[in-house]
Amino acid sequence: MEIIVYGLIQNIMNLFIKENKMGTRATVKFFEKFYNDKNKIKTYFLGGVYVQMDGYIEGLGKDIKDILKDKELINGICGQGIETSFNGMRCLGAYVIGKLKGDNIGNVYLTDKKDCQQYNYEIYNIPYNIPDNKTIRREIQICIKNSSNKILYKGLLNNMPETDDENEIKRLYDMETGRIKITKLINENNI
Repeated sequence: MEIIVYGLIQNIMNLFIKENKMGTRATVKFFEKFYNDKNKIKTYFLGGVYVQMDGYIEGLGKDIKDILKDKELINGICGQGIETSFNGMRCLGAYVIGKLKGDNIGNVYLTDKKDCQQYNYEIYNIPYNIPDNKTIRREIQICIKNSSNKILYKGLLNNMPETDDENEIKRLYDMETGRIKITKLINENNI
């Protein structure tokens, strides 16, 4: 009888954990993209964190989007505040890590570039090849990958999905891929 009850309790707990997606590990990494002196885009890893719980898109992904939504990257501070802007990717990364960590012990830990978990969020800037880019407003981009390094979404953070529904993620990713292609054509043809 005790074995049956114990087995039943284990099954219920496993269903609860699976249904509520608890213990879903993730990483959040910050990268800065820039043009080098040979006019090639280079990517520099700034840092990252490992998040122990709720790493799925409806959890951590939504938290990241809420923290960064409608904010932009700037180069130089001219009266802007943290409610609208970040002075580059280093400022953005420090802010996000602070918000995710809060005053809590555990759950959020520093990690390295190679760490790969169930969900992996890569946050970066769109590089501009303009000599005086101090006045350029830069949008924030995000790439979400699974543990197999498959891209689930890549595009503007403000357009990021807030659901784990595969069809919705694919729809938004396809839309974002189309927007990127159109923007590239416009830029290449000086339209």
